[in-house]
Amino acid sequence: MPIIPIGGFAGFAQQTPAVQSLYRGRARAGSSGRRRRKKKAAAAPRRKRRAGKRTLKRLKKGSAAAKRYMAKIRRMRK
Repeated sequence: MPIIPIGGFAGFAQQTPAVQSLYRGRARAGSSGRRRRKKKAAAAPRRKRRAGKRTLKRLKKGSAAAKRYMAKIRRMRK
């Protein structure tokens, strides 16, 4: 008795090759032995942030820095 895939045979054509191979029922090559673990990639070295003066391009709305800046530009207008 043949297995009818989900969505019928027309839907089978739309599935990825990995899913199609599940319906074919063939054994995977070398599946009888133990699987080898993948070696973990070496982690990138962490960089320390340099402490220093940082200037932000935008100010956080309502923050103390934004209020100081707005007060400064209002003074400049007068």
